[in-house]
Amino acid sequence: MHFVRNFIFPALLVATACRSTSEQPEIAFERVMSSQVGFSMQPKNAVIRSDEEWREICKLNSPGMEPPTLKVDWSNSMLIVVGLGERPSGGYGVAIDSVTRQGSHWIVRARETRPAPGSLQATIVTSPFDCVRTPRFDGRVSFTVE
Repeated sequence: MHFVRNFIFPALLVATACRSTSEQPEIAFERVMSSQVGFSMQPKNAVIRSDEEWREICKLNSPGMEPPTLKVDWSNSMLIVVGLGERPSGGYGVAIDSVTRQGSHWIVRARETRPAPGSLQATIVTSPFDCVRTPRFDGRVSFTVE
């Protein structure tokens, strides 16, 4: 019992304290749009901080089409987009799971989903993407897609 009280309990306290100080603060976000088709045929992640940037990225990825109109207060908000690029069929998707602050930059974590082996899928080339709105941040943003 002395071993538990004198060694194990203090060790658990130290481990808990160390874990809680390394946690990254979550940044709130709101999903704006998500689709299996439409952003870019090349893998592309983007941070969009103005209406001009939004229109330019839409024009590059969807020539000849009018970009969707979004109500974004660009002085206080920005968009983060994760695009997987071309996929051979339906059933693929991507979702932004978290946006966290680490030091002086943000980290966007997204998860790719794939169709189950042998499942019946639409035989159409897709380009899944996810787009979220966050508070404006003018620092560096990095991406991890798993």
